Amino acid sequence: MERIFKRIIEIENRAKEVYSEGVQEEHNMKEALMHDINKREEQIRQMADEKISQLVMQGSKEIDEKISGMDNLVKKKLILLEAVSQKRSEEWEEAIFRDITGE
Repeated sequence: MERIFKRIIEIENRAKEVYSEGVQEEHNMKEALMHDINKREEQIRQMADEKISQLVMQGSKEIDEKISGMDNLVKKKLILLEAVSQKRSEEWEEAIFRDITGE
């Protein structure tokens, strides 16, 4: 009978060891999983930051191109206005001269 109790105690001790090992393995797996999740979150953040930077750069480039185009258009219009103004100024000078001299 003593042998049976001894065997039961051994089985119970072994069961406690197996349970303890299972708990430790579960803990290790959770830690590894959390590490992997954190690593993937960081990768996603980095990819998002890079994409945002790309979009900002692309937007800035498009804005710069539009501003440059508008600047060129304004310069062309100013040159045209200056030419028209010069022509009208000459016409007014001639008209005033004619009015004064009576020619």
